[in-house]
Amino acid sequence: MHSIRMNILGSFDFIIDGKSVSALNGHAAKLRSILTYLILHRDRAVSHTELIETFYADESQSNPAGALKMQIMRIRNAITPLLDEEEAPIISRRGSYQWNPDLKCIVDAEEFEWLCHSAEQVMLPASERLLLYKQVLSLYTGEVDLENSLFWISTLNSRYHRKYISTAENYAALLGECNEHIQMEEVCLKAIEHDPTNEALHILLIRALLAQKKHPEARKYYHSAVNLLYQELGVRPSQELADLYAQCESDENPLELDLTSVMVTMRDTELNRHAYFCGFEQFKSIYQLEVRRALRFGGCLHIAMLTVSDDAGKQLPTKVNNAMMDQVQDTIVSNLRQSDVVAQYSSCQFVIMLPYANLEDSHMVLDRIIKAYHRGHPKSLIGLSYQIRELELM
Repeated sequence: MHSIRMNILGSFDFIIDGKSVSALNGHAAKLRSILTYLILHRDRAVSHTELIETFYADESQSNPAGALKMQIMRIRNAITPLLDEEEAPIISRRGSYQWNPDLKCIVDAEEFEWLCHSAEQVMLPASERLLLYKQVLSLYTGEVDLENSLFWISTLNSRYHRKYISTAENYAALLGECNEHIQMEEVCLKAIEHDPTNEALHILLIRALLAQKKHPEARKYYHSAVNLLYQELGVRPSQELADLYAQCESDENPLELDLTSVMVTMRDTELNRHAYFCGFEQFKSIYQLEVRRALRFGGCLHIAMLTVSDDAGKQLPTKVNNAMMDQVQDTIVSNLRQSDVVAQYSSCQFVIMLPYANLEDSHMVLDRIIKAYHRGHPKSLIGLSYQIRELELM
């Protein structure tokens, strides 16, 4: 009995009795794809018509049946010399081909799915589930390395990717429950490489950092995650992610007897004459403070929202929008007072806090920002519009 294994996750490798079949592991993507299809459907005979429609429907192949027959012959020529004389890797039936069911073949993707299912059995002890999760993540090294233009392969990639991300999330959560926060951090970082915009993974990573008392790293990562979600998806962070902001800021400081030392740590080392730019969660905290101050001492407070769009008022393509937002941000902060506060609200909007400015002055400020932007970028065709609202004290 021969040991046959096929790996398709990350990179293709066909192995018989511990030796890679070099003729299959080269650059023959069509050959590898047909072999993979037959093995993944080895429980049945696959008709010539199905194979031709799957692999040659979008190609200008004058003789797809002949091309298919040639690929099958190449597969046989690569594998047959490594088997016993009476063993045929692919069986020809009337109008169909089938991987020989007597040749047992282990496929890493099938192992992966079985382990995913096993790890989700909540009745198992946590130690066993953690071991299964670890095996799952070790198997998934990337997408299926075949003809990515084929629909069935893209479907496979989507399915395996979803299973991997779901498993990584559950694995990280279980590690957190078991107080294995270093491993939890490692799992999240690895999974984020495969899905950078998955908010659930970012939340789990920040929690892992906070559990290790790594508040500076958690703060830094929080801001990078929020910016990524803005830039790539054009969405604000969920409330679950936003709620972590306060925890990132609540670093436990040691006992300090010298007030001067405390004041030095609070000093703004980048103090300048520009407005204060911060994340939206911090903006909300400052806003609430200004509301309290206005309630006690009086005074006015206006909030403006500046929107970046194309000249027709529609949202810009993502890459263009990100570049324009950076330009507009620079213009905003350099044309406001030190006491003004700015934050990015969405992928194409900024919110601006204008304390001690009346409505007329606030309009003048926003008009000045827009003129300054177009003066500094005369060839830019983007549109800038704004709304202003006055704080209504109860």
